[in-house]
Amino acid sequence: MKAEFFKKHPQWPLVEEISKTLISEGYKTVLAGGCVRDALLGIAAQDLDVATEAPPEMVEKLFQN
Repeated sequence: MKAEFFKKHPQWPLVEEISKTLISEGYKTVLAGGCVRDALLGIAAQDLDVATEAPPEMVEKLFQN
């Protein structure tokens, strides 16, 4: 699956920022859920879901808002 498919989505800049932050801290981060299914089916996703191995406490620390 090519990232270009997701780059068209209005949430992409935020997803990219979140992913880069988590990855820079050493945590694996992937797109997950319905957006992956939709991409495989070739249809536009309503939202983009990010999954990470970072513990909730770290996510809260990195993203205070």
